[in-house]
Amino acid sequence: MNWILLQCGPVDDWTLENYGGACKWFQDLLRESKSDVFTCHQVWENDFPSEAELKKADAIVLSGSKFDAHERLPWMLRTEEFCTKVVKDMPEKKIIGVCFGHQLLANAFGGRSGRSRVGWEVGAKVISATRPLQNALSQLTIPFDLNVYQTHRDQVLELPPNAQLLASSPYTPIEMYRIADRVLCIQGHPEFYKGVLEHLIEIRSMNGTIPEDICEEARKSLQEYVPHRAELTLLIQNFVRKKNGSIFDPKPRLHSLYSITSCAPSPSTSASHSSSTISSTISSTIIAPCSASSSTAASSSSTTFPASLKPHPHQKRKLENSHEENSKTQKFEEISTT
Repeated sequence: MNWILLQCGPVDDWTLENYGGACKWFQDLLRESKSDVFTCHQVWENDFPSEAELKKADAIVLSGSKFDAHERLPWMLRTEEFCTKVVKDMPEKKIIGVCFGHQLLANAFGGRSGRSRVGWEVGAKVISATRPLQNALSQLTIPFDLNVYQTHRDQVLELPPNAQLLASSPYTPIEMYRIADRVLCIQGHPEFYKGVLEHLIEIRSMNGTIPEDICEEARKSLQEYVPHRAELTLLIQNFVRKKNGSIFDPKPRLHSLYSITSCAPSPSTSASHSSSTISSTISSTIIAPCSASSSTAASSSSTTFPASLKPHPHQKRKLENSHEENSKTQKFEEISTT
């Protein structure tokens, strides 16, 4: 596939030297074969793709950032305009938003982002799928509760019109959403390595940006839980690959994670919250869900998992075979930059 990566902010020198930048992380996350093409643009420096690049692309990814999406700086407004134009004029292109990108795209399409009322959320956290996302995950044989790395104090406060809520958590009611089958967004960081988040925690602890009690809780969560990196990668890849119809409707299985691996990892739950207690504010954040998916949602209620794959509220996912352990020894692959 052909990917355009829009980096929405700088990375500090230590992280760049040890783990590369956001474009490197997304390349590691999404690459399926040597023929995949990745082109990176620093949109925070007003570096945007050309028309020729856009024509070749299958998908566009917006990264996280140290900036606040609700600042609506000139480069952010230009990025919003760029993305709305792609959706309007290029119906075959998909857009993926992560953290800051998730928030910016909500603003671009009529929603609203801002400061969270609960402050910082940092560490390995669980997100719980709504029925439409459960439809997609069941096709891919993926558990309904997913661990993901998080570091944010902003969040999407209002979904765009016609957006559909896909996942929630107790402190972040809008963890994932989609707009039709064109835009898929997630508040967490499936692209992060453990070392990247550990470094961010220590930097923000030392400079007082994040309170120490939150940092300590985050450190503990990183020792106990592994993110569902491969599972979220598979979801994104299938979303981009699907050209007709929706992966969020009940259908026969697509490319399955566990059909190509020797054994299925055990499902897990929240690093610090029970997945069964979702905030009572969730219902007020679901704005105009897509009718096609909502009309078919009830038919997926009979979906079942093999016993070994059933999400269980007290299981932890073991720290084993983590891609993180080998990340520093891998040579950085060269990516195309313009």
